[in-house]
Amino acid sequence: MKQIEKTGRKAAALALDVSGSKFFDGFVEKLKEVLQAKWKRDDFDFLVNNAGIGIHAPFAQTSEKAI
Repeated sequence: MKQIEKTGRKAAALALDVSGSKFFDGFVEKLKEVLQAKWKRDDFDFLVNNAGIGIHAPFAQTSEKAI
């Protein structure tokens, strides 16, 4: 993130624990706060997902418990 900001751009890094949907509401609120604070916006142009897990199953067959 610091490298991006050194170029005069803005960036944010937010963590989301996807092991349970109980974490989603808090993440959404934090995302809204960061968007307003840094960009004065309610939406964003780019999302880089930098996470993964080792479950080898189709999405439709994956449950929260499996994560």
